[in-house]
Amino acid sequence: MKELVTSILTILIYISSILNYGLGLVHSFKKHGIADGIIGAIAFPWAIYRGAEFWWHDDFGDVVWEKRLPNDIHTCAYYISGIGASNSEKIKIYEDIEKFSEKINKYPDEKRKFLSTGTRKLILYSNSLGTDFLMSLNNYKNSGNLILEPQFLYLIN
Repeated sequence: MKELVTSILTILIYISSILNYGLGLVHSFKKHGIADGIIGAIAFPWAIYRGAEFWWHDDFGDVVWEKRLPNDIHTCAYYISGIGASNSEKIKIYEDIEKFSEKINKYPDEKRKFLSTGTRKLILYSNSLGTDFLMSLNNYKNSGNLILEPQFLYLIN
């Protein structure tokens, strides 16, 4: 009986090592580049390590969110507004939107929610600036007083 258990455990260790090696190779090529994948194919322990590293790999570990998210908010607002897009540029813009959407769909949920909220607030704020300016001009026309004060800031809170 002891030999049977030992044999089964040995077979399971071999199978898991082979699967981990394959997982490590795929992960090395996909997430770390061709050179890393080739090293894993040549050096068996490296591929085994990459197979284990697969479980804790963080795609966004080196991202500085404080810089990326504000830029992404402005990019979203630009794509939503479609400013200055002629018919010849629309196809290129649609392709760019598709690539950008694929990129942000991979973000963690909390970052996507922040991006969505931030974009909405930026668009509302931009719209309120135009409305506030027009209301101030209308007030100047009617009363002779030019008062530039925000009227719609409650929209972005």
